[in-house]
Amino acid sequence: MKYHEAGHAVVAHLVGCTLIRVSARPNGAELGHTEQSRPRGRYRHFDALTVTYAGHAATAIRNGTPPPLLDTRAPWPQVIDGDFLVADSIVKRMHRRINDGEDVKRRCRVRAQRLLSMPAHWRAVEAIVTGLSEHNVLDGSEAHRIITASIARGL
Repeated sequence: MKYHEAGHAVVAHLVGCTLIRVSARPNGAELGHTEQSRPRGRYRHFDALTVTYAGHAATAIRNGTPPPLLDTRAPWPQVIDGDFLVADSIVKRMHRRINDGEDVKRRCRVRAQRLLSMPAHWRAVEAIVTGLSEHNVLDGSEAHRIITASIARGL
């Protein structure tokens, strides 16, 4: 679950979101949560879907199993079902502009996986996981600092 939340956090950072909190602390039905705010004017639905699928992609990369790219209703642990509901909601908002919602979902899953597979970005995922292992919750500024420093080490 820490990798799941770290994936969301890193991709949110990469698409320009402001991270508010990354949590590995269970809260009701959630085992963790990443909260971010959208940048003004440029946060597209495609970016929102990519962030939504990033948790799933990070878990799959960590486990060495490729995420299913075509079937958006493939069986996955109950803990990430909420991500699929969010994705469906985003696609419904896009309906007037994009005809093939399943293709958009597939493209966003591929994008999330590619972003997180980059060595510098994966280092950032690992660093967020370490932070969550030590503190359970990272405030947004600390998460941004960790991600930025991890990516910079690879340049």
